[in-house]
Amino acid sequence: MPTDLANLKAARTSLITNLATVAAAGPKVTYSVDGQSVDWNAYRSSMLKDLAALEEQISAEEPAYVISSVIV
Repeated sequence: MPTDLANLKAARTSLITNLATVAAAGPKVTYSVDGQSVDWNAYRSSMLKDLAALEEQISAEEPAYVISSVIV
C-alpha cells in the first residue's frame, strides 16, 4: 500500500502532466454554451494553486535532511 507521501507525489506528477498538456495546446478562449461555461484561465489558475498546496504538503511529509561536513 502506498504511503501518504507516495500518493502526494503521484498526485503532483499527474497535476504537472495536466498543466503541460494544457500549456502545449496553446491559449484557449473562455466560452459559454447552453448555460455551461468553460474558463481556461480559471482552470489553469486552479491547477497552479493545487500544485502549490501539494508542494507544501509534500515538504511537510518529507523527512528533513541535515548535511554536515568535516574538514580534515
